[in-house]
Amino acid sequence: MKTLQRLIVLAGLATIGVLLWRLNPTAVWGQVSSVGWGFLAILPFQIFDHMLNALGWRYAFGAEDAGDLPFWLLVKVRIAGDGVNYLTP
Repeated sequence: MKTLQRLIVLAGLATIGVLLWRLNPTAVWGQVSSVGWGFLAILPFQIFDHMLNALGWRYAFGAEDAGDLPFWLLVKVRIAGDGVNYLTP
């Protein structure tokens, strides 16, 4: 499984590299920096939202089904699910 994880990380990094190359890194940085410090104000609310959503998933299932799943794994799965939803047309 470690090999698959490494391949996925490498594919993700390669995708980011290709996107930056095609989209002009200066333009990308200009867009990111235009958000400014407001990003730091929004970030904790988004993290809290993902944590509450994961907690809801934990309580949506019985203890025998969800009792052995670590909370942070549920948060990671929630974030990964958002990523898939954003990419799906």
